Amino acid sequence: MIAPLVAKAPEGLYQLLQQLNGIFFIPIASILIGGFFIKSISATGAKVAVFTGLLFYILTTFVLKIDLHFIHIWGIEFVLNILVMLGVSYFYKNENPYTPVHTGEVDITPWKYTKPVSIFLVITTILVYYLLS
Repeated sequence: MIAPLVAKAPEGLYQLLQQLNGIFFIPIASILIGGFFIKSISATGAKVAVFTGLLFYILTTFVLKIDLHFIHIWGIEFVLNILVMLGVSYFYKNENPYTPVHTGEVDITPWKYTKPVSIFLVITTILVYYLLS
């Protein structure tokens, strides 16, 4: 039943699956990243952003068929979700802010090689990208 629909996908099955991933991937990723780095985001803001992101992506990709590559739409959707979360969280404050507490059960002393290894990994990634492009 699905094969005739997939056969009509202009760029093929893989491209279609990538486009469909944008329906749920970007809203979830924006909530996770926003939640990690912006402490003022509330649960209500995150919930509204999920539905806003879903509607935005489905409308722009499948209904209105905006002439942008879907990865560009992902970027716009990500920024839109962050703005929606911040806007809704401004009116519906975070009632239960998380504050980490160190109980002493685990040693959390930073690893002394963190910065040199991080710099090495970033340089290696850039070199791999440059040399293989």
